[in-house]
Amino acid sequence: MAKLVKCKTCEYQVARTAKSCVHCYTKNPGLTSTDHLINIICISTLLIAIMLLYKISFNEQLIQIADVEAAGFEKQYQRHNLLQNAENGWVGQWKNERIELYQFADTTAVDLEFFSKRAAPDNLFGWNDACIHKNIILLSEGHHACEKLKQL
Repeated sequence: MAKLVKCKTCEYQVARTAKSCVHCYTKNPGLTSTDHLINIICISTLLIAIMLLYKISFNEQLIQIADVEAAGFEKQYQRHNLLQNAENGWVGQWKNERIELYQFADTTAVDLEFFSKRAAPDNLFGWNDACIHKNIILLSEGHHACEKLKQL
């Protein structure tokens, strides 16, 4: 038998799981604000757990500069003045093109407009192409390196 509790409105004895009070017709008369708080905490915890699992699965898909190097990128020198919160940056050759690579922890903080302007027509840097793939941004003098990056 269900445990009886007092209705939160009229204090009539009702089952905790009752949909409405038979005396005053209050909805969910057996649920207290503590019950609602516990439900909210449980739902919030579940949502946070789902978000963390998504973040972990996303991080497994991130690319390292070493992955690009394994695909043929030849490092020449490391960028010590990293741009736009990059974790790592290198200048080198890939597919006979001079490129700059920047690795990020995640791409949500990347200012894509900033990188696009660096490869805009008539830019001062000589870049013809800029692309982002997962957490890597590439600036290139040619157009083939971005195609190769997207294959990783």
